[in-house]
Amino acid sequence: MSSSKFDASERSLGEILREESLYVVPNHQRDFSWSTEQVEEYFTDIDTALSDKEEEYFIGLMVFIIASNKIYEILDGQQRLVTTSIILSTIRNIFHKKGFDRQSIKLDDEYISKMGFDESQKKSKLILNVYNRDIYDKYVIHDEDISILKAELSNLKKNDKNRRLIEAIIYCKEKINEYISTEIDDKKQIKKLTKFLMYLLDNVKIVKFSVTSDANAYTLFETLNDRGLDLTILDLIKNHLYGKAKINDEIDYISNKWTILSTNLNEVNSDDFLKHYWTSRFGLVRKIHIFKHFKKKVNTWTDVKNICGDLIGASDLYSSLKNSDNELWEKYNPDIINHIKALEIMKAKQVYPVILSGYSAFDINEFYKLIKMLETFIVRYQLIGEKRTGFLESACSILAFDIYDKKIMTTEGAFEKIKNLYVKDDEFKQLFINKIENKSDQVRFVLSSLEIEKQKNKKQGVGPENIPLNTLTLEHILPKKPGKDWEKIMLKDPNLLKDMLYNYGNCCLLGGINRTLGNKSFNDKLEVFEKSDLFTTNMLKDYKEWNRDNIINRSTYLANLAVSRWRYP
Repeated sequence: MSSSKFDASERSLGEILREESLYVVPNHQRDFSWSTEQVEEYFTDIDTALSDKEEEYFIGLMVFIIASNKIYEILDGQQRLVTTSIILSTIRNIFHKKGFDRQSIKLDDEYISKMGFDESQKKSKLILNVYNRDIYDKYVIHDEDISILKAELSNLKKNDKNRRLIEAIIYCKEKINEYISTEIDDKKQIKKLTKFLMYLLDNVKIVKFSVTSDANAYTLFETLNDRGLDLTILDLIKNHLYGKAKINDEIDYISNKWTILSTNLNEVNSDDFLKHYWTSRFGLVRKIHIFKHFKKKVNTWTDVKNICGDLIGASDLYSSLKNSDNELWEKYNPDIINHIKALEIMKAKQVYPVILSGYSAFDINEFYKLIKMLETFIVRYQLIGEKRTGFLESACSILAFDIYDKKIMTTEGAFEKIKNLYVKDDEFKQLFINKIENKSDQVRFVLSSLEIEKQKNKKQGVGPENIPLNTLTLEHILPKKPGKDWEKIMLKDPNLLKDMLYNYGNCCLLGGINRTLGNKSFNDKLEVFEKSDLFTTNMLKDYKEWNRDNIINRSTYLANLAVSRWRYP
């Protein structure tokens, strides 16, 4: 690297913040996004390093563009710097409230903000993006009671851009006060706090990597990504798009679109989304190659506008696959929500490119049929069949591209494209009978679906909306820890527990007050089963004992229901 363009040096956090420099989060950068779990891990890791008397604790690389004299734009490191600043401000406030004003003022002046002519003119050493800036100034640079913070948090929507920031501030206030509460008086509390503070400032180290402002931002990102920096593909794409903007209106356009895209992807893995999106439009691609392909496809401003619009629409759908309550599904058959939930429970990521393509190419009724078919396919091939997901991913990528390219226009056509992977009835039935499944959410899904299948043509009023999965608990009839009442059958069949505990035939659903039967005897459990409104649970009353043969018998019965439930066409 040319030393005139790049500079890298090891620095302590204290040295970084003590400099007469301003660190700025550009408006197009992501908002503060660390969860309280990540903030807790950061604080705990530093405290553990202090307790273990480690001379240094290294927290990685931070990357900056030198925008002008003593002004740095943060490319990578925002979450760590902001969290550090929140911790420092909390310590400052505790110093002040306990009467240690000299320490409070020194900490504030050297590491957090510079005082103007009065308190209202305090200038932060760290400037967040336009969305987080006011909250940071109000609650970090200045101080407010935690009750005010909690009141503000309660008024925010789930995906508000400031929710994570306020949660982090509240967490630090509570955590650090709890941290010193083990000491019996103020002096000892301040001593413990000062020890942590000095370690944070002097012993927590980073590598500060700076590049002059004339370096192309997306080229820098590529270089750093090749060298192992933990940047998402979305970061690379964003910087590439901004590199195509030539005037302020174009920069504003990208900023606005990126805000919508970021909101859509707030609860999902952005790299997974991009892989599935790109596969749905252009064919199967490995994650590490997405950005290379993206740069080739997006060269002109027209390309930028087209891809931004398409990404927003696709990301809205993608996030809805994780949130079945999204209003996007309101225009569809209500039962589509159950199929969407099923795909999520089965972790059926391989079919997501097909869904993204189908949503853009099929009409409402055809898209509903596609989702229903995909559930059937995944149950047979993946959930019960446990067949190779690589084959499925490859087949689905080809199918997705053909749907997007309008070569396939119907669900029937989609099925024809992948029917060689469809598990036929006889094989599916046998696989189901022998299936061992220890993932409780998947077992609940299967048993709930089979209950619906059994009762859908009866008049019990049971249907997809009437079996709320989250209200039912899973019961293993032969319990995980059999008591004395099970000794007789266990002596007859020593391997029964190992072989059959997680077989579908040994599982049933319970609701209401009789949620947990534990290791009670089979006869005691029968008294509960015969009162159940669920047919597949109530049927257990017909068994006189519970052994291997009866588990297989019941599993066979459920397998027949499964063949009927998940069949295409």
